[in-house]
Amino acid sequence: MRTPYIAVNFNGRNLVPQWGPTLISVTVSDERGLESDKVTIELDDLDGETECPETGQIVTVDGGYEEDGATVQGEFEIDQISLEGWPQRITLSGTSASAKKANKERKTEAHRKTDTPTLGKLAEKIAGRNGWKAKVGGDLASIPIEYEGQSAESDAAFLTRLVGRYGGLVAIKQGNLVINPKGAGKSTSGAAIGGLIIAPGINLKTYKADIKSRPEHGKAEAAVFDRKKVKRVDVKANSGGSGEITYRFREPFKNEAEAKKAAESKLTDLARGTSSATFTIEGEPSAAAEEPVTVQGIRTRIDGVWNPIKVEHKWSDSGYETTLECEVPGAKETSE
Repeated sequence: MRTPYIAVNFNGRNLVPQWGPTLISVTVSDERGLESDKVTIELDDLDGETECPETGQIVTVDGGYEEDGATVQGEFEIDQISLEGWPQRITLSGTSASAKKANKERKTEAHRKTDTPTLGKLAEKIAGRNGWKAKVGGDLASIPIEYEGQSAESDAAFLTRLVGRYGGLVAIKQGNLVINPKGAGKSTSGAAIGGLIIAPGINLKTYKADIKSRPEHGKAEAAVFDRKKVKRVDVKANSGGSGEITYRFREPFKNEAEAKKAAESKLTDLARGTSSATFTIEGEPSAAAEEPVTVQGIRTRIDGVWNPIKVEHKWSDSGYETTLECEVPGAKETSE
């Protein structure tokens, strides 16, 4: 048996021993993309005098097991304090400090091929001016950049918009700017990870799954305006499934390669939404959003690979447990 460990550090000291039995729970949430990394701290405030950080102040959370050391980590800015009664309770809510910083400053800038010829180079430029380290996975790093306009957008919002065209996600974690294809199974450093296995008798506590019908959209269609021929050129992608409806993008893309990638990525997103499942397991520090898990020994329709879109680590009097909200990975598309 391992011993759960949680620390909430503020101004150089761990508040958990100070709070003692008044600490009800600490929950760290990791969601894919820039919605990632939140903390919720619940405190019993019977006497109405429990001391806690104020809004705008920074806390650092470290958790895991004493035998393994702290492996769930994050720096959070407290942005809301909720008070309720009776009995009296305090709930502190915080958001990743680095993610909040990334969304504050808005810039207007032209990114040209001469300075940033690829998406990887553009990520390095933006990471460098924010003090991050760029980690770009899959084929995203080599995508050519002709010209991209950043108009009154934060660096995080601009990259999210740009990378989204190619089926990618942007996250800012522990000083890293991480850009990966959805469901790529990468750690916050950008390195590939081993898959987590979830199974009865090993770590599974509860599960709930909703199996939905196949996506209605079997095709996606994007367009490019050919300036030489002065006409619109349609670029299509086919999922190979039974869906009869075609998803069409309203705005034209700059070139056929970009349009094709956008159409394929949209079909993948639509396929991901067909089924969902939530698994609650014994606390597992390695679990994180967008890091696929393999489910075994439950039943047909449940066993297989799932992609977590939200992961919650919770420490309380009941111990340490992890909840994973998952979707099925998108099916591979074929273009036509």
